[in-house]
Amino acid sequence: MKRKMMAVFAAVITVLIVATLTACGSSTTPPVETDSGEPRVISVSNVTQPDRTVYYVGDIFDPQGVTFDATWLIDGQETTTPGLDFGMCDDWTYNNEPLPSGVDKITFEIYGYSFDVSITVKEVTGAEFIID
Repeated sequence: MKRKMMAVFAAVITVLIVATLTACGSSTTPPVETDSGEPRVISVSNVTQPDRTVYYVGDIFDPQGVTFDATWLIDGQETTTPGLDFGMCDDWTYNNEPLPSGVDKITFEIYGYSFDVSITVKEVTGAEFIID
């Protein structure tokens, strides 16, 4: 009888500990709701700069070298995919368009999430000659 009571007591304690830990985990990370139920990116980290970051007015931005880790929300669960490149992006500013003066960043978009990479666009002066 004493052994049976100890087993029941141990089972109750185990259930209480598991329930407490589960409740703690869910309260620290509230679920993020999605409107459509479709996968979407909720954050981007570890962004690497493009191979080329200095341009002149009129140049076309080259995204080669841009990589990043994306955290997705899929069916209410977060998952991170490391090492994605610019080819996964839906679009970016000045995509195949000449860069104007004053641009200091390119904004990439992937599944509804935007992130920036820094660039410099210089004015062309009479002392410079550019061959593309």
